[in-house]
Amino acid sequence: MPRLTEKTELTSPLLTDWVSAVGDPGGSPVTQYATFANTKAHEFGQIYAHDGSDTQNPGVTYALMTQWLSDGLSSAGVTPDQANNKISIAATALGIYKVSLSLSYSGTGSSDWVCAVFWDGTECDQVEFQRKLGTGGDVGSGGAIGFVDVTGAGDFDVRVRSDGAGDNFVLLAGSLMVEWVAPT
Repeated sequence: MPRLTEKTELTSPLLTDWVSAVGDPGGSPVTQYATFANTKAHEFGQIYAHDGSDTQNPGVTYALMTQWLSDGLSSAGVTPDQANNKISIAATALGIYKVSLSLSYSGTGSSDWVCAVFWDGTECDQVEFQRKLGTGGDVGSGGAIGFVDVTGAGDFDVRVRSDGAGDNFVLLAGSLMVEWVAPT
């Protein structure tokens, strides 16, 4: 293996053997190797909305948020699918994911909204937020970040609910992002 002289020669975080070059007191370079058995490709994906979207009336029980407008960047094991309001994780991309949700929205004044990420139909309690909109065209925002252990192929989605049966929800801008951080 050639001697590394610059940190920039390590260009890929996908290596299974990470190498770092250090100097010894005598001035000649010493190379250290550390092998991580679970190092793998960095999996990620995103769906998002921008510049406003349609009105949705989710009601007092959770309803799938259907206002996503675009698929973001992604890796091979993660499939953003804004048309079906989800991000799918393949069986080849299992592990612990950092899940980030951020939303800017308007809707019925004085409504209390709960927005949560769901994994395969189950609410992720660690990735949700609650916010009450003011009156007179208030625009609210909120966000949540948490870790979810993905042990089988499935889908992430976002669901919203209100304290009023006829309340309107209008997503103005938002993003759902998932990022693999560690093996299960």
